[in-house]
Amino acid sequence: MRSIRIATLVLVLACALAAAAFPPAARAAVEPFAAPPDRARLVEEEQRVWTAGDDLDRSIRRARNLYRDEALAAYLQSVLDALYPEFRGAVVLKGIVRDADPNAFVLPNGSVYLTLGLVGTMASEAQLAMVLGHEAAHFVYRHGYQQMSNAKSMSAFGVGLTVFTGGIGAIGSVALAGAFYGYSRDSEREADRVGFERVVRAGYPPQAGVEAFEILAADAKLYDRKQPTFFASHPSMVERAQAFRELIAALPAGSAGSAAGAAAGGTADAEAGGDPARAARYREATARARLAYLQLAVETGHQKSIVAMLEPRFAAADIDPASAFWLGEAYRLRGDAGDAERAASAYRFAIDRAPDFAAAWRGIGEVARRAGRRPEAIDAYRRYLDGAPDALDREAIRAELERLQSSNEQGNTQ
Repeated sequence: MRSIRIATLVLVLACALAAAAFPPAARAAVEPFAAPPDRARLVEEEQRVWTAGDDLDRSIRRARNLYRDEALAAYLQSVLDALYPEFRGAVVLKGIVRDADPNAFVLPNGSVYLTLGLVGTMASEAQLAMVLGHEAAHFVYRHGYQQMSNAKSMSAFGVGLTVFTGGIGAIGSVALAGAFYGYSRDSEREADRVGFERVVRAGYPPQAGVEAFEILAADAKLYDRKQPTFFASHPSMVERAQAFRELIAALPAGSAGSAAGAAAGGTADAEAGGDPARAARYREATARARLAYLQLAVETGHQKSIVAMLEPRFAAADIDPASAFWLGEAYRLRGDAGDAERAASAYRFAIDRAPDFAAAWRGIGEVARRAGRRPEAIDAYRRYLDGAPDALDREAIRAELERLQSSNEQGNTQ
């Protein structure tokens, strides 16, 4: 039923947008904002587009699908303000959506949204800054208004908006937001260029643009998606990573992010381009959200993303116990050949470094039970129940433990 509703909403929305589509040649000339605009002084048509953004803000809040972390929100807003200091208070991070797909969008009224998947997959503050810089550029250059003002009629826009707000309120789909506010190829390239300039000006390594798009492209490839949902549908992620390389090459010789500087070791190998304080701030600010992302990704079928992200760190023993646990869960649920052994290894890694990490014992119990190793499963389940007296699944695990004990006793008497 849910998939039918999503498909229907997307189809109706696509039809509304198709009816509103205008040839690229008729792209209206709209000057970018030089300072925070006075909303009351905008033309009526743009005020309507901003009001639509307000409606979407309310619909997203009603969907109750936002991840709450005030410290993280303040941190991300500080990065955004550093990139666009003259637009402080006009471009505002309104929320982090509980969605495991890496995604981001900005509404015409300046409301910025990221997904938990994006926060979880970006490896540095510089990469997140590139995303924020890109999204804010859409607002500053008024791409949302420009896109809608090119429609054959604002009534078509209104039909699309009605469908969209109903959809986001009903199913909380970030994909619908991306569909409704998908920008043209020229707008996406302009946002890439402006975001890149802002990132460089703020002192971040320009290589972050290449890195961010390579991460997104790699994640899309895991699921055979033609494109990630992030940054609309074109140009391709590979093409845009190359465009960032060209922007880097065009920087003045000798600058920190120039091609020569990058060749000399000026990449963002350490988070945030080798700035220890910035890297530490990033790790601290995103730590809780990263674990929340790992759990969400595992629970929503994104095991491949978790394995791709954490497997190299696990191999290098550069991983914390909680992340090792979620890697074990990803292996166990993925179920490829050899994954049971990999999962058990990850669980035991977590326990070796955090003996009171009870959830890892449950994982070991699950692996052993499925493999028919009843004594090992019984021991692991007992340890889990002893270490997690308030676990929500306590009764279910207790029942499974009793069943295993009964089967084991029967087997011993035969």
